[in-house]
Amino acid sequence: MIFGRNMPLTLMLLPLALTAPPLHGRETYDPNKVAWTRLEFEASKFFVTARSEVELAKHRNDVAATELIEPAGAEALRASDSESYLIAINSRVLSQESQVRFWFDADDAQALQRSELSLSKKRQRHRTYRYAVDGVHAQTLRPGTGESEKPYSGWTDIESEYVPFPKGLDPTVVVTDATSLLYVLPAAALDQPGDSTLMYVYSRGDVSPVEITVKAKEQIAVDYLEVSAKGERQVRALAETLRIALRPHLPQGSKRSDLKLLGLEGDIDFYLDPQTRAPLLLTGRIKIAGSVRLHLRRVDLR
Repeated sequence: MIFGRNMPLTLMLLPLALTAPPLHGRETYDPNKVAWTRLEFEASKFFVTARSEVELAKHRNDVAATELIEPAGAEALRASDSESYLIAINSRVLSQESQVRFWFDADDAQALQRSELSLSKKRQRHRTYRYAVDGVHAQTLRPGTGESEKPYSGWTDIESEYVPFPKGLDPTVVVTDATSLLYVLPAAALDQPGDSTLMYVYSRGDVSPVEITVKAKEQIAVDYLEVSAKGERQVRALAETLRIALRPHLPQGSKRSDLKLLGLEGDIDFYLDPQTRAPLLLTGRIKIAGSVRLHLRRVDLR
């Protein structure tokens, strides 16, 4: 469900229907496995070119606090440690630009806040999801009359709503955002075919389980720039990767998944470098282009 300008932010939450009892939902992750700090991706098909830049960094909680909103109502979640992690994404598809900032806990990928600035010829919108124990505070900003040239912090068309999680959701599971998958897959114990986990992802008012499974070791052709303390090198080779499948459960009554990552929708496959844990290729679908292959073009290593 998408919010419209004249539509209230009240969301109808469907009961969470699982085809099997949850096997996971509160895993722990190792940030030390993740050797990269920055990624650049590109995909081209027909008339469509998609580009995304991803940065991963940790910050003291006083830095995170300058961005985390403090809505009224249910108390928002706090970081469980002295540091929080941030994934920042800049994406562009055709004339549409998106800037995402996602704060989370590294240990369990618990979402703290996701904000996105969406800019196109038809829309200017800044939306923030601030996570609480049993739901999400949703705040949407749009420019009022005469405000389209102002930064989003100066927009006065504001809508707010608290969206509770479905009643059938196990309160012990961690609810996170699809953005966290860029960290979770490298940081998880996903090292051999057959390794698997289950995550619970919030999107558009629903919480959906996403099955994550290492399907196989596969070789793919790669062509990207690697930047490290040793310098720069162009990598053109056949690389052995771990192909990891993301398979979201469909919300009850729905024929499609709301899972979306770097512009890709629905079933998504990651091809992960076993050493650096950088995704060398992502495959999925973009609505206007169909099946798309998102290639790594640059990786910065710690």
